[in-house]
Amino acid sequence: MLLQYWFVLETIGIILIFALSLLWIMRSVKRRKANPLPVPKSIGGKIYFYLFYLLRTVGVGVVAFLAVALFVMIDRNIYSVITETAPAPSEVTVPPDLPFDVEEVTFEGGDDLRMTGWKVPSQNGATVILLHGYGGNRT
Repeated sequence: MLLQYWFVLETIGIILIFALSLLWIMRSVKRRKANPLPVPKSIGGKIYFYLFYLLRTVGVGVVAFLAVALFVMIDRNIYSVITETAPAPSEVTVPPDLPFDVEEVTFEGGDDLRMTGWKVPSQNGATVILLHGYGGNRT
């Protein structure tokens, strides 16, 4: 259920990060308007002042971008862990369009675990056992 709406939660998280960044910027601008910094009178001082202001503004944008990138990276890792470790459905039926005969087999494992599978009769007497991964099933 949660995985169906994962992208919505991810989008909300990204918007929340940008909204918090925007609120921080707006609060900072409001504080600067209430207590403005004195602009230097010399040309070199003005260049330094405005260059420093520009770098701070760009820095806030870079930090916001990195925060979103970190959020997406962590979010994608959590999503892949959830989807990759979820067991596959155990109710499996033989597909009707197989070009060979298949019979269902069941046997007990050493730890009293019932295992089921499909057996395809061999044409040359050889036996081949195929196993799927944890997140798969025999289809």
